[in-house]
Amino acid sequence: MLFRSQWSNTEDAWLITTVPPSALASSTALTGPLAGLLQQVQRAAGGVKFGDSVAATVAFQTDTAQNATQMANALQFLANMAQMQGGQNNQQLAALAKGLAVTTTGTTVKISLTLPEAQFQQLLQMQQKKATAVPHAGVRN
Repeated sequence: MLFRSQWSNTEDAWLITTVPPSALASSTALTGPLAGLLQQVQRAAGGVKFGDSVAATVAFQTDTAQNATQMANALQFLANMAQMQGGQNNQQLAALAKGLAVTTTGTTVKISLTLPEAQFQQLLQMQQKKATAVPHAGVRN
């Protein structure tokens, strides 16, 4: 189960939704290989713990244990693909995928990612540079 006290007692920042994520997104936003499995998510939670390492955790509660297992298998497959592709083209993507763990307990899928704080800072700086490099549309009179 995804209880508030579980997240508030262990994470520095956290969120919980008891509304199925599929109800929050438009029907066109849920496409791709995980779309069918995401429709089975009943609630979700996530949190981040800061320190020498930054640990992010996301949990999805599905309607059945079988759907949880299918979702975990699909996520692990995508992580393995990212690690293989990242190793060839993008070392940071490979490192992220390598630090990813996907587990199931009953109807819950848990995704954990732990990064050294320095690597987390690098990723934030890269995202900041990308955001400032994107030209903004202007308005002409």
